[in-house]
Amino acid sequence: LSSAPWPSPADPAVLDLLPEDWIIVDGENRNLDKTRVNRLPVGYRVDQFGTVTDDGLPVAFFERLDFCPSCKTSYESSQQSEFSRVSSLGTEGRASAVTVLTQSVVRTLRTQSDLDAEARKFLAFSDNRQDASLQAGHFNDFALVGLVRSALYRAARHQEELHPEEPLTDDNLGIEVLKALGGDLTLFARDPESALEPMPRKKIARALRDVVTYRVWADLKRGWRITMPNLEQTGQLRLSYGGLDDLAADDTKWQAAGQPLAGAEPATRGKVMHALLDEMRRNLCIESEFLTEEKYDAIKRASAQWLKAPWTLSDETGVYSGTAFPGSRPRGGSFGGDLYVSGLGLYGRWLRRHDRFPSHDHQLKPADADVVIASLFATMAKAGILAEIKGRNKRTGYQIKSSLIEWRSAPGESRTPDPIRGNQKQGRVNPFFRHLYEETARGLVGLEAREHTAQVEPTLRQEREKLFSDAKLPVLYCSPTMELGVDIKSLNVVGMRNVPPTPANYAQRSGRAGRSGQPAVVLTYCATGNAHDAYYFGRSHDMVAGAVAPPRLELGNQDLVRAHAHSIWLATCDLDLKASMVDLIDIDQAGLPLRAEVLVTINSNTAHTSATAAITKVLAATPEVTRAPWWTPDWVKDTVAGAPAQFNEAADRWRTLYREALAELDASNKVLKQIGASEPAKRSARARIIEARAALDLLRGQVDDIVQSDFYPYRYFASEGFLPGYSFPRLPLAAFIPADRRTKNGQGDYVQRPRFIAITEFGPNAFIYHEGARYEVDRVSLPARDDGAGVNITEIKRCNACGYLHDNPVGVEVCQHCNGASLETLTHMMRLMSVKTRRRDRISADEEERQRAGYEIVTSIRFVPHGERAGQTTSVVTVDGDEVAAITYGDTALIRRMNVGLRRRKDKHVKGYLLDTLEGRWAKEADLAKNVEGQDPRIRLVVPYVEDRRNAMVMRLDPGIGTDERMALMYALKRGIETVYQLESSELAVEPLPGHTGDNAWSRLLFFEAAEGGAGVLRRVATEDGQLRTVARKALELLHFDPDSGEDRRRAPYAREDCAQACYDCLLSYSNQWDHQYLDRHTVLGLLQRLTRASTEAEPAASNTPDEQYEKLAAVSNSLEREFLDMLKAHGYRLPDEAQQIVDGYYVRPDFAYHTPGMSVAVFIDGPIHDSDHQHQKDDKAQMKLEDELGWLVMRFKYTDVEAGWLPAIAAHPDIFGTGKPGA
Repeated sequence: LSSAPWPSPADPAVLDLLPEDWIIVDGENRNLDKTRVNRLPVGYRVDQFGTVTDDGLPVAFFERLDFCPSCKTSYESSQQSEFSRVSSLGTEGRASAVTVLTQSVVRTLRTQSDLDAEARKFLAFSDNRQDASLQAGHFNDFALVGLVRSALYRAARHQEELHPEEPLTDDNLGIEVLKALGGDLTLFARDPESALEPMPRKKIARALRDVVTYRVWADLKRGWRITMPNLEQTGQLRLSYGGLDDLAADDTKWQAAGQPLAGAEPATRGKVMHALLDEMRRNLCIESEFLTEEKYDAIKRASAQWLKAPWTLSDETGVYSGTAFPGSRPRGGSFGGDLYVSGLGLYGRWLRRHDRFPSHDHQLKPADADVVIASLFATMAKAGILAEIKGRNKRTGYQIKSSLIEWRSAPGESRTPDPIRGNQKQGRVNPFFRHLYEETARGLVGLEAREHTAQVEPTLRQEREKLFSDAKLPVLYCSPTMELGVDIKSLNVVGMRNVPPTPANYAQRSGRAGRSGQPAVVLTYCATGNAHDAYYFGRSHDMVAGAVAPPRLELGNQDLVRAHAHSIWLATCDLDLKASMVDLIDIDQAGLPLRAEVLVTINSNTAHTSATAAITKVLAATPEVTRAPWWTPDWVKDTVAGAPAQFNEAADRWRTLYREALAELDASNKVLKQIGASEPAKRSARARIIEARAALDLLRGQVDDIVQSDFYPYRYFASEGFLPGYSFPRLPLAAFIPADRRTKNGQGDYVQRPRFIAITEFGPNAFIYHEGARYEVDRVSLPARDDGAGVNITEIKRCNACGYLHDNPVGVEVCQHCNGASLETLTHMMRLMSVKTRRRDRISADEEERQRAGYEIVTSIRFVPHGERAGQTTSVVTVDGDEVAAITYGDTALIRRMNVGLRRRKDKHVKGYLLDTLEGRWAKEADLAKNVEGQDPRIRLVVPYVEDRRNAMVMRLDPGIGTDERMALMYALKRGIETVYQLESSELAVEPLPGHTGDNAWSRLLFFEAAEGGAGVLRRVATEDGQLRTVARKALELLHFDPDSGEDRRRAPYAREDCAQACYDCLLSYSNQWDHQYLDRHTVLGLLQRLTRASTEAEPAASNTPDEQYEKLAAVSNSLEREFLDMLKAHGYRLPDEAQQIVDGYYVRPDFAYHTPGMSVAVFIDGPIHDSDHQHQKDDKAQMKLEDELGWLVMRFKYTDVEAGWLPAIAAHPDIFGTGKPGA
């Protein structure tokens, strides 16, 4: 607008930047309306980072966009969202850009006569499956809207050419637009093969005409489209109203209206009537059958029967007529689509402008404007232009008669004026969309796009692959599923919706085009607001020169080895998993147990003996396994013994989903049988019955493609981690989508995601994009308590200093990892198991990016013992004798990720979300009224979480190392590890503990292996001397420093420009964009140089074998204490570290003692002598000393509880005793 600062409210220059109705004219004086002073922007000066300075760039900060300073459009309507106001100013437009590129590519390919027909198609990649779904929906909506608007424009222009004096009206609107649409009916028909038969042809044509007519009327609504300007905004459509000029010129009709209407010129009356009718029309206050619920439902049914997507009407509710009322909106009970026109509203303020009625001497007041508005409505109704809508106990409303709206084409030179909201009479039009509606859109007939991702059902995926290979489906948007292994025949053009994470990804995707010597074009869209995209836009050669690296796998990963052992055991048992889970589980029995014949097979002693021998033979030849820290001579025998119980437990997720679907079906049936249930409640119940039946069909395997189903037994047990399954997400979370896949009794599908991704993508009220529609996560599966009474909500303690997890917090007063006393108690933890969704709406071309809620995810870690062995190894890193860092490594450490709330929430101290614990629905604050005093609350605050076991390393640095160094070091080591060990970026995850912000932010650096099975590299870095030195040297090279001298090389060998603070060759990456502005490679130079001289020394492991430790402890124990030791050994629990040792200085001798990081545990085995009062007093004193003065945890095991109490108490403390043998 200007290089000068924004004027102050008192500066007359500000008036030139404001809408006309913000200015009060008094004679020759023009002054700013005082009531709008607080809506003006504030002037600042800012630097390039947006920081306010004294000498930076002059800017104007709008807290709310109440007007546009460029076109002076007023945005004071409370009904208009902030997003729709600012979208034209700051929308990046990634989806629109990719859609425009797509249609341009396909239209061009279709004109190339030298190309085979099967090569005229376009394949585009996205890194996220939901982005692929969004893009497909965006393209289809863009094409559909473009086609309908183009057909309307060409129909109006054709009508004007044939009959210049007769515009299009409601009588011939649908017929003429359908003619202009063009295209063979087979392009729109659900069944193209029968589309030209006489009867289907009639039905298809009628359904298509009604759909097009409905869309033309609905498209009149203001704000209906944000990113695609309509025909009025491109200046190609002019709407008028029959009989308006005659009414304006008839003075006799206005005498009863009084002044100023009675004395106004016809042109003035015509202007104020036209503005009012335009306002009504843009709010759809139109009397048309196509804008009624009944007609919409009829069109929806017919379109579903005869047309294919996207020409079907799929939204649950349509766009319906509103009603205009004179006066202000009542406080309650009004329909949101109605329009209330008063002297204080936008139209009223426009009506009160000083020049609105030139022949009237006095300025209109709001009350005067109310009278004028009522007169305008009444007069136009008497003249037959408006229809009166009379409702019971309501004022009279009005609608425009649709037959009087006249549709004419316009030349597209300027947009249709909107005098109420702006002063521009010659508004600029978007030339791209003007040309689109005039010419380009004709070529969009028959164009459609589909998504190809892992969340699309397999048969549909295969059908799309076939259609795409033959170019019958011209556009396919896919996730990395299409990088390898799918035959798509000739392909000349590949697109990428974003720059891939790595050059290897780029190589795989771009390699799909131009095979066998064919020419190829690869398009990559780079968004200006994305640091990763922007970096590679300027360095495209770095991305294009990528190579594909082979994957790495840690053969010594216990979970991975156990899954392979299970597969050998299963084969030895000769158990046929068959085609459905119901072949394994008896769904007619309470508790859904395994079938009797399955139990007999998996518990066969002969099979167990054979399986043990077979597994031992395989693993004995694999030294990476037998040298692993978790390996024991009895590991195979214990694994085989526990396999039946593990197999049974692996079916628990299926059981939970099955019980939930049954419960939903029963509850919905009860509603239908309930006398007095409302019709909306019954309608909702019927919809839930269809969903529940579809879910049961999916779980039972009653679908056509059972082998490709997520609940096909082999796939299911692989996803649960019981069997190897490298192609499936391990331990996934499922979201039920009530759409698409047709089952025996309903329609629906499960979409599954890895749990660490699902905690955000399936969070409360998150949107899931699937098959052209948006679905909102509104319900969760409720985890039941062990006793079955209510929802299982637990408590944990998390260390605020290091982020360590204490999932059994009883008696824990200090952190078991760092000995810190700052423990935060979280009392509302709920495991996220699966979610359900409801359909919100069709994906439209207004959505440029997925709508994401922005959750605050908190990570915590815990090192869990492996039975009798410790779950972690600690190493000390020293440089020249000084300790620089301590590294703790644990294979299969427990990592928990918690969704504690929205990042934008007002009160950061409140953690969690409100949940209806009866229905499993995410609730709102208003729902708290459902809680009944004196009863367990129905609406409760919960923190959803997920957890998994990963190879993890926690690095604690010297306290003197600053946050900037820690931040740079974390990403430098990540890059160094990936390069040294040839890992993909996605295989290694890093984040600070306890978090990014707060008093103790970045106190620990967490590294964990994200790939299935892990790569085994963190164990080497943490425990092998020399590995950290190698990684540090490589990190220095990557950061453009000479690893020997520290000389700044300034750039990578192949880079074109110097790196100032950080670049994508060193610290920056696709995944750390939030930290880009803080990263500086120079801050970590000295620390990395020290680490190149570092020594890593692991603490010595326990020297005794489990058997030796048992003998040592048993030698000093009595019979009752030996019984305790026998129980621990038999069930694979960790044995005590000491027995009968006096605690120094306190003269207390526990029977056994455990020493875990951050906490010691005293175990007393109380025999009958401890029943006496005297001994009881001595026990209490000893316990008080240990707990109050030393901070020990004291556990007592009484002789009376041997059978029923000891084992549950041991199992409840895995942090002390370990997890025990599987199934023991």
